[in-house]
Amino acid sequence: MSRRAVRAGRWATALACAACIGAAPAAPPARITLTYDLARNGQSLADLVETLEHSGGAYSIVSEAKPKGALAGLPFGLFKRESRGEVTADGLRPAYFRDQRGGRLAIALLDWKAGELVTEFRGRTETRPLEGAMHDRLTLV
Repeated sequence: MSRRAVRAGRWATALACAACIGAAPAAPPARITLTYDLARNGQSLADLVETLEHSGGAYSIVSEAKPKGALAGLPFGLFKRESRGEVTADGLRPAYFRDQRGGRLAIALLDWKAGELVTEFRGRTETRPLEGAMHDRLTLV
């Protein structure tokens, strides 16, 4: 997938996030879903669905890409990313991130109180200190 197409999708998600959790005087919708076609050089590669939900100071973002066309026949399966955490005055603060690409899965747990980042990938679990403001691929624009 082209970086430009992915970047455009992230900007669309960021704008939706800003619309939802910005300092607008009206109550933002609790759920927004964006659906679009991911293409490169005019060729449709995947259907993307991104959903942002928030309630009570917590948020959830789910991004799913389903390959289509020539890519649909390959054993990639579904591409799915999920981020959950809290909405703070400084923006989104992730506590959980999951990235699934076909059969490959990566998970990150951000424990802000303990100051630890725990990652799981390819059967390995690592714990590192949380340093400064950290984001995942869905909360970083």
